[in-house]
Amino acid sequence: MGEPVGPRAWGLRLQYKPMILWVWGGFVLMSVGAVLAACDRRYRAREPNRRAAPVLLAAPGDPS
Repeated sequence: MGEPVGPRAWGLRLQYKPMILWVWGGFVLMSVGAVLAACDRRYRAREPNRRAAPVLLAAPGDPS
């Protein structure tokens, strides 16, 4: 975490990177977008209509 510079002293280097706030801002923006997309009713799976009559498929030329 640091470098010893003496018997009871340590050197510590701190770095400040101001552009990292853009990375965190992008993360927050993408997270909000994902939550909004997941809550959209159009993308939810729908249950099949149980009252509908079953569809019967006939082969071409089948006299039914």
